[in-house]
Amino acid sequence: MFTKMEKVMVHEVNKGKSCKEIANELHISDTTITKHWRNINTKTGIKTTKQACTYAAQLGILQVFMLFLSFCMDDCCLVA
Repeated sequence: MFTKMEKVMVHEVNKGKSCKEIANELHISDTTITKHWRNINTKTGIKTTKQACTYAAQLGILQVFMLFLSFCMDDCCLVA
């Protein structure tokens, strides 16, 4: 369902890295990171933070998602 890069991004966020840190380490732009997160959102049907929390809870990864939110709320990851 997810591309290799999307899986890498989720894995790196799970390790506690911010979107900007991921972009720097992968030598890609913030715009590219935003594109990948929007693709993840589209694939999962997530449009809001509430939906993302519900989806994460259903998968049993809510704690991981909350970590993601803590790093990305002021970053480039979330779609309004």
